[in-house]
Amino acid sequence: GVTGELRRLSGLRTTFRTAVEAMPEKDDDAIDLVMGHPRRHISKEYVESFPVEKLHAVTAFVFGYLFGGWAGGPISR
Repeated sequence: GVTGELRRLSGLRTTFRTAVEAMPEKDDDAIDLVMGHPRRHISKEYVESFPVEKLHAVTAFVFGYLFGGWAGGPISR
């Protein structure tokens, strides 16, 4: 259902990373995981699971940043 100009994955990644900069308290580990970047400290390599709540917080923030939440529709910039 997306209309308009075709977007590339790099554009989505750039938009995500730009939007997440507005988070009051950024969770760098969750952001890196969503982006597919390596974790920042070697001790993180021993962690076998990641709290889904942290991923949800980051993605929900970006969704709200871009669209004003589920019911709000797009917000003006």
